[in-house]
Amino acid sequence: MFFRKRKSRGGEAVPDWRKVIRQDVKMGDTSVAEGRRRWEYFRVFFVLLSAFTMFIVIALVAERLANGGEEEERLSFARLKLMTNGAIEENWLRGFLNIREARSNVNVISLRKKLESYPQIRKARVVREGGNVLRIELQERAAIARFRAEDGRIFNVGDDGILFPAETYFATIQDTLPFVLDVEIAQDKNGFESIVNADLLLDFLNVVRRNYPKIRCNWESVSAKDLPHKLLPMHFAQPWAVLRVKPSFPPELGLPRVREIVFSAQNFRKELALLASADSMKKIREHYERFPAEREKISKIVFITNRKNTRRPVLEMRIIPLQETRGSGRMRDS
Repeated sequence: MFFRKRKSRGGEAVPDWRKVIRQDVKMGDTSVAEGRRRWEYFRVFFVLLSAFTMFIVIALVAERLANGGEEEERLSFARLKLMTNGAIEENWLRGFLNIREARSNVNVISLRKKLESYPQIRKARVVREGGNVLRIELQERAAIARFRAEDGRIFNVGDDGILFPAETYFATIQDTLPFVLDVEIAQDKNGFESIVNADLLLDFLNVVRRNYPKIRCNWESVSAKDLPHKLLPMHFAQPWAVLRVKPSFPPELGLPRVREIVFSAQNFRKELALLASADSMKKIREHYERFPAEREKISKIVFITNRKNTRRPVLEMRIIPLQETRGSGRMRDS
């Protein structure tokens, strides 16, 4: 054997070093180890501080971008410049913001938030231009109808269903806006009063505002009574899903007894186009010429699809006479 057991001088065998069990001995802290440990603590703290600082910087940049890059510091200005797509005037704006020319200590962020707290204003932007000019840009909601509250106050209905005061809108346009009836009003997430569950009604009124302003002038009200709160696609084709318009035709049209126009939820765009066509009034006059006795009857206008030609169904407008049921004061088809 290459390795032999050694013996001590006393004759006892000496343990082989390869069979000795290793034991870890914890050494005491030295100054070098303590320094290294402090450096590790400092490095971890520095990394955490850098990450927190970066998070704060990103949050501030994101808030600045959300505010349209507006300055947060207070500033003074010599002149106010208003740019808007609606009816708000500069005099009202100055009174609402309580600012005057050559005013100092104006916080543009606070001005923007205060402007957007007014329901007629959809979005506002306040920036400083050269020449010490404070420019205010407004995007206003367009009024598509009116709403009468229980206390008698009248509000305009914006194109997204938000209600806003009528005194800051065009008086000439307000006279042509119909009242909306049988709708539910509630507060949205911003605290504004708005019409809820009325997407189809708002779509209908927006189409009328954009494409048929002359027709709208002859409408007193639009009722959503026969529309369900949640109109599903399967409900569009149902005959009970209709919008009822109460018209107020001028005397020269010769339709003083037409009390209602019924539009379907599914085809109201085609029905509006038919009503606005040049042939619509002509067909109504021809109807009364054929049936002169019906001039004295209260009637309603409805739209039907004539399917005599199965290959090409035709949308037609009809005048349906109504008569009052005894003792109820209500009207029904004759």
